[in-house]
Amino acid sequence: MDSTTVIKPESSLKQYFSEILERKELIYFFVWKDIKVRYKQVSLGIVWTIAQPLILMLFFIFIFHKGLSLETAGIPAALYYFSGLIIWNYFSQGVNHCTQSIVSNGTMIRKIYFPRIILSLSSVLTAAFDFIISTLLLLALVIYYSYASLLSINWVSFIISMLLAFMITALFTFSIGTVLSALNVTYRDVRYALPFLVQSFFFITPVIYDSHILKNNFLKILLDLNPLNYSIDLIRTAIQSGRILPVNDISFSSLTVLAVLFLSSIVIFNRYERSFADIV
Repeated sequence: MDSTTVIKPESSLKQYFSEILERKELIYFFVWKDIKVRYKQVSLGIVWTIAQPLILMLFFIFIFHKGLSLETAGIPAALYYFSGLIIWNYFSQGVNHCTQSIVSNGTMIRKIYFPRIILSLSSVLTAAFDFIISTLLLLALVIYYSYASLLSINWVSFIISMLLAFMITALFTFSIGTVLSALNVTYRDVRYALPFLVQSFFFITPVIYDSHILKNNFLKILLDLNPLNYSIDLIRTAIQSGRILPVNDISFSSLTVLAVLFLSSIVIFNRYERSFADIV
């Protein structure tokens, strides 16, 4: 009698993480593949990565800063808007790519087994490639304004703040994208609702306005719970005052939300993962 071997995800989260580490070379493979595919047939290549936030930055300067006279927390408008845009672009691109990662790799999923969450992780890391390029441009702007307007920059605080902002944004992007990628396998309506959900989230992320000017209302509560709020404030505080933004009651709430979302996303994904090969 022939015996059949059933390969399925590990039931224990500890074993699940160990399995991901054992196949870490797959993360590198997927990231490199996605980057090559993304830029292979694009004539201007990396220029588009730089142009998009720059064009939006100029648009925000002319419309909101010059036109509507919105304050920019005492720092140059270009730095203010660009620091918010690089965080927002990383989040929006990462969530979009992550949500489609399982469905778009359906053929591979049906043929071989590997921890499917690697696809989500690689999508977030692929989006980080654009974040790194945009960070270099932000660094160039900071250097320019430090000479042009005598802006005082503590480079140690700035670098640490950028790293903290990146890690917080990456974890938040991974958490949201991972849950949506699992739901997208069963409920294909997710991909149609995704643009609306992402754009709606833009309004509770302080990209074009200062979160501190809001009074105690429902929008302020949503901002306080938004980890991207803390990421953006980290960068702007480092530019404005040359210090690392401390964790207060508000940022502690957003970091608590981040931790809960991160752990919940892994549990939810692990539960749905068992049926991916049958549905996708």
